[in-house]
Amino acid sequence: MCFEPMVDLRRIFALTSILSLAIVYGVLWVQWMTAPEQYLSSDFIGLYAAGRTAANEGPSQVYNLAIQQRYQAEVLGVDIPQGELYLFAHPPFSILLPRLIVTSNFVQSFMLWDALMMVFLLLGLIPIASVVKGNGFSRFEWFVLISGMILFFPAFESLVIGQDSAFLYLGLCIWMYGILTERDEAAGLGLSLAAIRPHIALLLAVPFLFKRRKVWWYFMLGCLGLGLFSLAYAGFDGIVGFLRTLFLSGSGAGYQLNESSMVNVVALLLRLFPFLSVDAIHLDGWVLYFLALAGLCFFWLRSDRIGEKQIGVAVLVSVFAAPHLHFHDLVALIVPLVGLMSVLLRERYWAARDVALLPLIFSILLLANLSAHFSLWGTFYFAELLLLFGLMFPHRFGFRRRVWDVLNITR
Repeated sequence: MCFEPMVDLRRIFALTSILSLAIVYGVLWVQWMTAPEQYLSSDFIGLYAAGRTAANEGPSQVYNLAIQQRYQAEVLGVDIPQGELYLFAHPPFSILLPRLIVTSNFVQSFMLWDALMMVFLLLGLIPIASVVKGNGFSRFEWFVLISGMILFFPAFESLVIGQDSAFLYLGLCIWMYGILTERDEAAGLGLSLAAIRPHIALLLAVPFLFKRRKVWWYFMLGCLGLGLFSLAYAGFDGIVGFLRTLFLSGSGAGYQLNESSMVNVVALLLRLFPFLSVDAIHLDGWVLYFLALAGLCFFWLRSDRIGEKQIGVAVLVSVFAAPHLHFHDLVALIVPLVGLMSVLLRERYWAARDVALLPLIFSILLLANLSAHFSLWGTFYFAELLLLFGLMFPHRFGFRRRVWDVLNITR
């Protein structure tokens, strides 16, 4: 016996979610760009000052805090103490990006920056589509899936505050594509682009010393190329300045780092144990970071193959254990999310019509949590645990699909 629902609730949910997220994002972005108290508190100030410094003083001076202070004060219209700078802690090769788009107009530069980052986000859809293609998506389901990827909430957050997480997104998407299609050269080179967040890239790269070592060598080749470009572009002074800035960033003190608003293990410890000293929490954070690295290497050794489960778990561990990670870098969650979708489809635990909804569901979940300002930001950690559980035990997600098969519910 077949049951055909009178109303396709999935279609209604999908269209309502897409329209709602698009409207909310559009309104928030316009409000942000038209309110000085908003855009003058954005992370883009550090990137803007870096671009202006590179254009006027030379790339080697980008990490000079005194020069950064001058350009940021010019934007804010007030003198600011050095300890309240928006620290530019990005590798020298990334200086070229803000250098290309900055003008003397801050808001115009901000808009150009978002347009550039949107290009990177859209490019990331190409490897994602290559991973999930051939799984029986209808045209409407493709529309829902691609819309969900474009509207992935951490990606929007990175745009509205003027961050460069889209570059990390693109690198991880290429890495995932290379791993899942047995193209180790693409995987390694894609992962080298993720070195814009070196603490994340390192956790993801080192385990490949123990399995599929070719990925590691292509990662090193990509990093060597980026390193040589950095040296040629920013000079030895730029390299040294970057390393000095990394140490400042790792200290967690001042420089608009806002550790308490992060979504990693350090922030969780700060919220759960406010009576502990910051130095003790930092030490615990670094210990957990290296334990995570060792654990991932062991996981690689014990795995028969490196697939969706392995790379998804690696990303989840990395974003949790990274010593510095704000919400916008949760764009990395696209890897375990796409990995879970691929497994659910391949093993026929879920139908394509249901899998296509997952990016929208996660975006709504994360947006609702951020809007509610939950004190422990529990929904973020819950979403990560849900992805981890799904990757480790995908058959547990297959219960509803088996029920549908028994009832013989058709499309």
